[in-house]
Amino acid sequence: MQLALCGACFVVSSVTAAPMHGQNATEQSRLAIVLPLELIAGQPATFAILTADGHVAPGTKVVLSNGQVVTTDESGRAHFLVPSDTGVMFARISDTEVREAADVLPQASSDSGLQATEIPKMVSIENHFAIGGNGFQGDADRNRIAIDGKAVFVLGSSPVQLIVMPAANQPPGPAKLTITEGLAETVTDLTLVNIVLMNSSNAEIHRGSKMEIVLLARGTEEPLNLKIQNLNPQTVQLAHGSEAYVRTTGGPGNSALLQLKGENAGSFSFAIGLESPSAEANVPVARDFLAAAQKAAAQDMTNRIEKILRRLRGKNIEVVKIRNDLQQMLAQHGSDDFRALIRASLRALHGE
Repeated sequence: MQLALCGACFVVSSVTAAPMHGQNATEQSRLAIVLPLELIAGQPATFAILTADGHVAPGTKVVLSNGQVVTTDESGRAHFLVPSDTGVMFARISDTEVREAADVLPQASSDSGLQATEIPKMVSIENHFAIGGNGFQGDADRNRIAIDGKAVFVLGSSPVQLIVMPAANQPPGPAKLTITEGLAETVTDLTLVNIVLMNSSNAEIHRGSKMEIVLLARGTEEPLNLKIQNLNPQTVQLAHGSEAYVRTTGGPGNSALLQLKGENAGSFSFAIGLESPSAEANVPVARDFLAAAQKAAAQDMTNRIEKILRRLRGKNIEVVKIRNDLQQMLAQHGSDDFRALIRASLRALHGE
């Protein structure tokens, strides 16, 4: 979800087509690859490219680690055949260092029967989310998925994972997710949430001044943990660096306060995501990516990663603390492959 402050109005943007021809280096470096974490060797799969403001990016070339080059179509997605070798696969946007990692599993890991075994209970209407299971289609357009009868946009897919985006006009609240494959169908309950701004009118911020923004959660009265990422640090600062974590109060007025400080005049934006419960973490996949990151790590990092791996093998895993430790690693220098693997491990711990 992206909330952009322009003058006195906040704008919520969603995934829409945005031609990206003639991108310069800065624009390309702000693109993101939406890639399933788990792929099946030798099977079709789909990924998408998104801009920083949530638009899809047609005509973007991506290089896979086996040398295969694929280009996103007018929908901002690209279909490809997964390499036959198992292990970590990287996808990199051509002429940039923007990359993501996926785990290529053997074909025996894919079951022909339709099963949706990993679905978040709470999802943001403005954000994409992942569904894990079996029997999905690697070609994104061949999957039939709906929320309360409204088709969702499939950004990424493999036989064992889907990454989907709810319809823009989907109302918040309890909903039914339906996945259909031939005569097979699976239906699951979930709750759709959106975050609205309660004090956005006539909002202005100047250099050195402070502002509190009220974030109201609609669709649930359960307390939510929110992660806020500052997309314009040259204009505003969050209370504790480029990211902030806040928890809503729960109840009918389910809200939280976000504190900002002005740095310079201009518009600014920030991304808001739901922090998933620890129970949704995919620990085995997180371990796989972290073990691969250990091999790509600098000497001073290998011991730190080994300690985290030992914690992930234990019985009482403190997922939130491990997420924080990995976030700190991302803030430090490392190779692009290393950073992609740490991000992938974090995605697994967030249940993405």
